[in-house]
Amino acid sequence: MIKLGVVFGGRSTEHEISILSAESVVRNLDESRYRLLPIFIDKDGLFHIGFDAIARHSRNVADTMLNACVRADGGSLQECDVFPDSISDRLGDFVDIVFPIVHGYGGEDGALQGLLRSFNIPFVGADITGSSVCMDKAVQKQLLKSSDIPQARFMIFHRGDEVSYDTVTACVGTSAIFVKPANGGSSVGITLAKSADEFSDAVATALNYDDKLVFEEYIPCREIECGLLADSEISVCGEIIVRKQFYDYDAKYVEPDASELSIPADIPVEISEKIRQYALKACRLIGCDGMARVDFLLRADGQVFLNEINTIPGFTSISMYAKVWNQSGIGFSDLIDRLVDFAFERYQRHNRLKHSYTR
Repeated sequence: MIKLGVVFGGRSTEHEISILSAESVVRNLDESRYRLLPIFIDKDGLFHIGFDAIARHSRNVADTMLNACVRADGGSLQECDVFPDSISDRLGDFVDIVFPIVHGYGGEDGALQGLLRSFNIPFVGADITGSSVCMDKAVQKQLLKSSDIPQARFMIFHRGDEVSYDTVTACVGTSAIFVKPANGGSSVGITLAKSADEFSDAVATALNYDDKLVFEEYIPCREIECGLLADSEISVCGEIIVRKQFYDYDAKYVEPDASELSIPADIPVEISEKIRQYALKACRLIGCDGMARVDFLLRADGQVFLNEINTIPGFTSISMYAKVWNQSGIGFSDLIDRLVDFAFERYQRHNRLKHSYTR
């Protein structure tokens, strides 16, 4: 039986979404294959390992995870028999593999992956480089410029730079501009600005979340997404039908009528194949494997633009990643198994490499 550590929570603005994602993953774990070690990171960055430790910090979080362990047939996903008092007590002695579900800062940016690598523990999802590059929209976009994968025109801004609305509109070519923190997710801190005053306010808002921003042209479009599994499998495409000007945090998680998913996306086969090919090429270019959701913009004339790659996509009941794989013939529980199996394979390949040198 596999001892699986599920890490969730974290210090990012997506803390609450991470808890919902972890609940969905735990609820779909095969009880005959896994024993669970829940690892909750609170908003101060402290690790709480095991249900008792989590309950001492937050009874609600512990109950949420305990309820997710209960199966419809009356069975229950079992917790690992023993667990450490702290993250430094040789976590690898207590788990076989870790499934990080910490969205955003501290979990999706390579920090958690680096910690697990230093402990020599296999983990699900992208490795250190792919995680850190995909988290930073500015770096991701600059790398993609070296490919023939189309993306929206953009401009990078650092805190302290001189910038004006007119300068940015001249650079990106549209009067409507997306102002985005370079690092972050769930559309937190993102504003669509259409005037100099709105632009100034948008910059001030985004700087609350990052010292580096991305200014991007606004493209009226449909939003199409697909999933990466392992290092070469791409799911069918799904569409997010948005009833707002863009797919912001409220449309994703708060307002149930603001959007809906259409899977598979109602798009021509040739466009779907182009999107899937671009997704695989982009992930390979950046060094992203294991798990990712790749987001695209589809303009009315059929032009496709890669928007971004998310290495720890949402796993909530309304999230796209598991749904596109379900439509591709891989159910939620099987998807988790495939993610875990690939993580073990990658870990074994890495450990076969030479990590020391002697003459």
